[in-house]
Amino acid sequence: MRPISTRTPPSNPAVPRHECSRAADPWCCQQQRCRRYIAFDAPPALDVCAAQLQRVYRLLARASAHWHWLFPVAAALNHACVPNCVATFRGRELHLRALRPISPGDELTIAYTEVVAPTRARRLELATSYFFHCDCLRCMGSGSCWAKKEPLLEGLGCSQSGCAGRLEPAIDGAVNTCPTCLTVTECNDVTPRLVQRAIQAADDAERRKDVPKAIASRQRAYALTQASYHKYHADNIAGAETLANLIMSAENARFRDAAQNSLALALYASALEGLRWLYGPELAPLRGLTTLKYAQALHLADPRAKDEALRLVQEACPLLATTHGDDSAVVATAIALLHELQRVE
Repeated sequence: MRPISTRTPPSNPAVPRHECSRAADPWCCQQQRCRRYIAFDAPPALDVCAAQLQRVYRLLARASAHWHWLFPVAAALNHACVPNCVATFRGRELHLRALRPISPGDELTIAYTEVVAPTRARRLELATSYFFHCDCLRCMGSGSCWAKKEPLLEGLGCSQSGCAGRLEPAIDGAVNTCPTCLTVTECNDVTPRLVQRAIQAADDAERRKDVPKAIASRQRAYALTQASYHKYHADNIAGAETLANLIMSAENARFRDAAQNSLALALYASALEGLRWLYGPELAPLRGLTTLKYAQALHLADPRAKDEALRLVQEACPLLATTHGDDSAVVATAIALLHELQRVE
């Protein structure tokens, strides 16, 4: 990847440099020394530190089945909950690409956490894994776009049939009142625990290669979130795509029937609707993979939906080219599907 400029970007009051405010934090100090190391402006002691890090990672690689990589330039990138870049891998190379136009001097940022997650979950992950409290525009709810979206990502759905309202908790937290139809519902913490239990059962089944059991557990979790949460709740958006991926996986091919095919298509449609709503134009390229998977599922499961599959893969190609590059394998897969769908029968 090309070297990243190490000059300090102009200050912008609208974009708080929340990570750089940790001047007294040991990890922040080490990060600053790493930046100097990248710029070849570090004291000799850091050379020893780098050598030690390399030995640690070699030991980890031998002791673990997971790969460990050192990307010192990419590691200097700060986090943003609405990043302007995305990092993808091609073999042993890390590629950094812009998600939207970036002005000269603007800081390059990536997301350290899941973008499809509410503020509370993102902040918890950043605090426990990266040791800082995020005060970015999205986390602060600044701007009409994110101020409206964030509450829905962890919002409850109205229990009144046919109502699409989001329940607002009362001050004492004992009940939720729907602002649309004024239905009052007692709040409880049972559903999150049941959802987590079902997801854990699904993960355990996947590790045992028991795909039917994993699908059944995921379906239980998704049924619970659908019944209790708003349709744009993070668990509904992410859960729909995860379940659809599992149904359409190669491991499930011999178990998949017409009912599962129909369910997967409905799940991809729901997930894509949620991603379009959440990402908007700023993060639109991030929904490229979901769009392609939906097109592939339509082509496989419903030959009558050829026109819709063609529209989806045409939409996916430029999005994937943005995130993965024109010459990537995933773009080649999308183009091959496009040509197949365009073939005159």
